Amino acid sequence: MGVYRLWRDTGYAVGAIVAGVLVDRLGYQWAIGTVAALTLASGVVTAAVMYETHGTASALNLAGHKVHSSPGDLRRGRLCC
Repeated sequence: MGVYRLWRDTGYAVGAIVAGVLVDRLGYQWAIGTVAALTLASGVVTAAVMYETHGTASALNLAGHKVHSSPGDLRRGRLCC
């Protein structure tokens, strides 16, 4: 997850610069189309490569486990009792 966030946050800065250059050279339609294509590609790669390591809250609830009792439990890294 940390690597994904690194690339996402880097994209905010680099993406703005690249979009500005694309607008100047090719126009708004190309810039918006490029951003849309990159967003789609990022989602496809993420869905194909990344996997859940902790399970989902609904799966844990179906198994009868307590997900958390307070926000403090989540901060301390306790998912269940």
